Amino acid sequence: MHISRLTVPNEGLIWQAACELFGNVELGQIVAELLEKHGPKPSRCSLEYLRLEWIGADALEALRAAQAAANVGWPAFDELPHKIAIWSCYRRYLARCLIQALPVKLIPDPVKGLRLELDLGL
Repeated sequence: MHISRLTVPNEGLIWQAACELFGNVELGQIVAELLEKHGPKPSRCSLEYLRLEWIGADALEALRAAQAAANVGWPAFDELPHKIAIWSCYRRYLARCLIQALPVKLIPDPVKGLRLELDLGL
């Protein structure tokens, strides 16, 4: 499964696993640092949403705090506590970074193949 084919529900599994490992406060700090490292948003980047039912309440709050800290969010488009707006380029980047930050034993089965692809550089 290539990162571009990652479904949002499977992406939610990554967020939930990361939140369980790090806790929502530390996850928010990690995500804020990742967003700052990403650099400027490319011009061809669409606004998307991550929803409560996909990533969970704690991960949603961590992402909200991280976007605010990195000054990259669109709070006017958020519908908290149900969904949060995120640029597609950031969404894919964060999913890739978070799955690589997880110990293999904590990666949910449906996305273990993605971790392998990323580790092998495929």
